[in-house]
Amino acid sequence: MKEVLATTELFGESKDRERFPIRVQIGRPYLSGTEPDTWACPVAVDPLYTHLRDIAGGDSFSSLMFSQSHCDLSSREFCSVRRPINHDDGTAYSLDAYGLKISDK
Repeated sequence: MKEVLATTELFGESKDRERFPIRVQIGRPYLSGTEPDTWACPVAVDPLYTHLRDIAGGDSFSSLMFSQSHCDLSSREFCSVRRPINHDDGTAYSLDAYGLKISDK
């Protein structure tokens, strides 16, 4: 990722309960390809997902917001099949803390 706009470091637990860091990063949106209204935004959720594609949108704002949603969904998927994600101090990471809750309906 060339230019990181936002990053956070969280912690997950492996099946044998060992803690490991999870770094979530969102990069700067960029004009993608030759289409004038196609933008993309790089995302990373390491080490959970190592080959994420840049998230496309119709403008820079939508690609940025779709990227945030994608990181949220990736975190939810990890939590649903594995263990909780926590902050460094051990408190639970709230997936709804940023006011961009994705409806389950």
